[in-house]
Amino acid sequence: MEKWIDFYEPFFSTRDTAADFVAACEARSDATEAAMLIMHQTQRLVSLADDIVKIRPQRDSLQVLFLAICAEDVAKLQDGFAQEGKSKSYTRKFFEVFVSSNDKNQLEAALVAEDAHGADRTLKLEEVVDYLYGIRCDVVHEGRYWEFFFCTGEYTTYSTNSQVGVRIGYSQFRDIIVRAAIAAALSRMPKTTNGNDAA
Repeated sequence: MEKWIDFYEPFFSTRDTAADFVAACEARSDATEAAMLIMHQTQRLVSLADDIVKIRPQRDSLQVLFLAICAEDVAKLQDGFAQEGKSKSYTRKFFEVFVSSNDKNQLEAALVAEDAHGADRTLKLEEVVDYLYGIRCDVVHEGRYWEFFFCTGEYTTYSTNSQVGVRIGYSQFRDIIVRAAIAAALSRMPKTTNGNDAA
């Protein structure tokens, strides 16, 4: 259980509360099975996103791929959806339902595009999700994994062949995914489980 606790500790007020979350997910009852799967899959897929840069540095599209897969998988597990398909709608659901208001605001400030008058405008949440989902599809269906870059400094980053500017770093985006996944796991816990200490 230590690897799970190590992964989730930064998202809770103390290591003990992270351990309580992991233990509650690991209770292995019918009531907590979805929470356990969400907790496991989030750690696995986000860790893959973290580690892929060791194999393919500066290929941020690959990181988006694993984080988008995580979002989709978590939403499906939370809903009990076991069939094929509906990937885009479940990815949208993840961001709409489980991402906190503060994190939604951060995402809506994360991407900019030119409006009809040539001025920058921030994208709405649905546009952000659709843009990131498009990157996932480019990697999966076209094998294009070199056209997107997260922001690494204070200036907006423009990816190859894109009119969309990026103002969010990988770590920020990654942490939004993990926080939302924790919320999804907690939503499948018996109501007695205390998730108030999640950061």
